[in-house]
Amino acid sequence: MRVAVIPERCVGCRVCELVCSERQEGTFRPSRSRIQVLSFDETVQDVPIVCQQCADAPCLAACPSGALSRNKKTGAVVVDPEICTQCQTCVEACVVGNGAVDADTKLAIRFDDEAQAPAKCDLCEGDPQCVKFCPTQALLLTDAPPTSAELSVGGMTKALKHFLRQEELSALRQGGE
Repeated sequence: MRVAVIPERCVGCRVCELVCSERQEGTFRPSRSRIQVLSFDETVQDVPIVCQQCADAPCLAACPSGALSRNKKTGAVVVDPEICTQCQTCVEACVVGNGAVDADTKLAIRFDDEAQAPAKCDLCEGDPQCVKFCPTQALLLTDAPPTSAELSVGGMTKALKHFLRQEELSALRQGGE
C-alpha cells in the first residue's frame, strides 16, 4: 500500500500536513509532518510529497543499522528510532523528489532534527489520515506501484502542465489580465 498523489486535484490547503503532524507528533505543526506540500510558482500548483513505499525501497537497502523495516500489516517502510544511528543514509538514498528540492527539506523521508530520527510516512497503520481528510481527494490509498512521474517532482510538474492550458498559465503569470 502507498499514498498516491493526484497533483491536479491539490488546492494547497495543507490539511494533509496538519492531520499528519497531529497523528504522528501530537501537535499541529506542518514542519513535523510526514507529508510535505511543495508550491510551484510556474504552474501555480501545490504538490504533496509523500513516501511512495517503493518496492525496491532504496532507503531500506541503504540503512546500515537495520532501523528500517517493512510493516507486515501495511507493507510500509517504518523507522525504529531505538535502532537508528542517525546516519541519515536513508534520507540520502530516497529517490522521491530527488534533485528537485533542497536535500534538507521537503523530501519523502527527511531527518527530523527535533526527534533526532528520520521522519517518513508509515501509512498510519493502514489508515492514513492525510487520505482520510483530504477535501479534494488529491491523496488516495492504493496498492498500485508508483509511476516514474510520482517519484520525480520534475515529472509531477510536467504532468501538471497538461492540465493547465497555456493561455491560462500565461494569464496567471501576468496577474490574471
